[in-house]
Amino acid sequence: MRAVLGLDLGTSYFKAVVATLDNQLLGLGRVASPLESAGPERTMPVEKFWSSLRQAVEQALTSAALGGGDIEAISYSSQANTFVLLDGQDNALTPLISWSDERADRPPGPLRELFAESDFMQTTGMGVEFSPAMAAAKLLWIQQNEPGLWAKARRFMTITDYLAWSLTGSSAGDESTCELLGMWDVLRRQWWGKALSAINMDGSMLPSPMATGAIVGPVVNGAALGIADGAWFVAGALDHYAAAVGAGLEGAAGVAESTGTVLAAVRQMDAYNPIYGCCTAAAAGGRYYRLAFDGHGASMLEEYQRLHAPKASVEELISLAAKMTEPHGPEVRRIMQTTADTMHGLLMLICDGSLPQEVISTGGGAKSRFWLDMKARVAGCTFTPRPCTENGAIGAAVFASRAIGASEG
Repeated sequence: MRAVLGLDLGTSYFKAVVATLDNQLLGLGRVASPLESAGPERTMPVEKFWSSLRQAVEQALTSAALGGGDIEAISYSSQANTFVLLDGQDNALTPLISWSDERADRPPGPLRELFAESDFMQTTGMGVEFSPAMAAAKLLWIQQNEPGLWAKARRFMTITDYLAWSLTGSSAGDESTCELLGMWDVLRRQWWGKALSAINMDGSMLPSPMATGAIVGPVVNGAALGIADGAWFVAGALDHYAAAVGAGLEGAAGVAESTGTVLAAVRQMDAYNPIYGCCTAAAAGGRYYRLAFDGHGASMLEEYQRLHAPKASVEELISLAAKMTEPHGPEVRRIMQTTADTMHGLLMLICDGSLPQEVISTGGGAKSRFWLDMKARVAGCTFTPRPCTENGAIGAAVFASRAIGASEG
């Protein structure tokens, strides 16, 4: 059977799906991300990155009753701003440093100045405030605090750059995730010299990102994932956009939301039009997408559960909220209402104040009809979930299957 592999390199979990070329789910694998914490640092050892990802792929292949040789193409959905530094012999100098790493807790002066530049948003598509989560902040921290390490660095790769390079030998990631680095010129499709100067970055250290859905090349190190060499490796996208595609973004109103640990709203557009409060990036097929997000999503509900109802599941708490059952129901409903109100604001922002009749819902929050109805009452439109909750990995499979079709056509 002809099949494709979609990977979701999430912060909490690595997920893999095996699907047919018409995107019918055959198998699913899910493994906890090997993220480690040490003080403010959040890192993934490179060897654990590969072992966890391979385990997810093996689970997916087993549940699909297929072998690694049945995979014809592979793509991914990914977190942004997680990276690794390599030396001149292409050995990893660091573990994968997560976007959630907090070592750079203060915004460095050069980055504050860069974000204040009049052409910053129009060039990079980033209409958001500076965040220490950005890889650029950690690169400056390394330069200042570990100069010996920085002196050895010859390559900078995001987690997806590293995946592509390790499997294909090509130094090519994707434009979608690299655009959230704040160093990419969206319209010129090249690294922005002003940003590179601000963080003392030599352009030779950086990969050459490709458009989402473009074929990077054949896999030459399939053993790393337990698949055969020769499968096509396809450039993927940022997780929120990939999940929206996996949920049917392009066949509906072009607007999707995700209620998970982070709240996110995505709108697909034909023209590049960055605005404050959003990130605007290149989508598949020469289009663009606008992304707005808020870090206080379902994590508020998870925190309430941890502190006040450790013996109850999140699903049980939502059920209590629907019935307003004491002692937890009223407070949980308040938290859910807060997230619904916040999501409404994000949707209004990406849609320039005019919402469509239907919004596609993804993320863990899409499992609750009560929560969907709550959001619908606030926004005045329908919130439609999809049967598969692993939409990021499904979106990656969509990119892979399309690339095969385009190459054969």
